Amino acid sequence: MRLLLTYREQLVRQRTRLANQLHSDLMSRYPGYQCKVKNLVDVGSQRAAEELLRSDPSVAGALAQRRLESSRRLSAEITQITKLIDESVQQSRIGLRAIVGVGPVVAGWILAEVDDVRRFTSMSHFAAANGTAPIPAESGRVQRHRFNRGGNRRLNRALHTIALIQARVDPRAKA
Repeated sequence: MRLLLTYREQLVRQRTRLANQLHSDLMSRYPGYQCKVKNLVDVGSQRAAEELLRSDPSVAGALAQRRLESSRRLSAEITQITKLIDESVQQSRIGLRAIVGVGPVVAGWILAEVDDVRRFTSMSHFAAANGTAPIPAESGRVQRHRFNRGGNRRLNRALHTIALIQARVDPRAKA
């Protein structure tokens, strides 16, 4: 699972790098292109970018088209890897996907990082291990807590993603 997730993460970074380079190319060739092309990773926006580049016979236009094609190939591969991750998560028969905000990638990271949940003796132990438990920072009569920068950061990131999505879409979290 961890190998698939790491590979997917590398592909996403490559696609982002290509999208940034393509953005730079399009900015220099077509100022204000963002009105037509909102997101260089989105399929619809890629079509709009292709329309812009189709009429450009220059070398810079041809290179930008190659970057766009490479970005499409990477997107297709990311989709395939995400499907493999989802299949692995479903084979684990753990009900993570039933939780609002848990997609295949987040569930995969939780499974990869937690491994065996029985190794955590309590919820507090799990919170300390993933860095969500606050750290006491007391001085004299002042009792306060500070942010925990320790713990498993990947697991913390997965939990943070779940919280953000729940806050956006789940009525119980909004309340």
